[in-house]
Amino acid sequence: MSSRRGDFLKKLLYLSGLLYEKPVLYTSATVEKAGRRADQLMASELLFLDPALTISKLARAAATNKSYISCYIRMTKGCNFREYVNSMRVRHAYELLRSEKRDSLSDIALECGFSNLRTMNRSYKAVFGKLPSQERREYLRNRAL
Repeated sequence: MSSRRGDFLKKLLYLSGLLYEKPVLYTSATVEKAGRRADQLMASELLFLDPALTISKLARAAATNKSYISCYIRMTKGCNFREYVNSMRVRHAYELLRSEKRDSLSDIALECGFSNLRTMNRSYKAVFGKLPSQERREYLRNRAL
């Protein structure tokens, strides 16, 4: 595995909560405050579910500028904005796949803010190493036991 690919996977694992290494923070107080506010909005308002979410929209919602948010995400999460948003979407998809809802995978992809099932499949596999359909099958099989 190339070093670049390995770094990408580590970033996604960290964002998904599967890797617990605490990142080193080299941000100023202003950048950190703006980033934390954006993080809180993403979690509480579920902004990541918006398929048209951009860093500019998030910055407006957090009443800050996109440079602060970009710097915060890069320094604390170790990835770029799109990877950050997709990791949150993947975690949400994981919860939906393991819930009692029986929505189609395409419906789950759209509900999670992905533009289509293919995009969700690619992001999901990068984080969990398997496709959402495999996740659902395994969950249902284990539940039936």
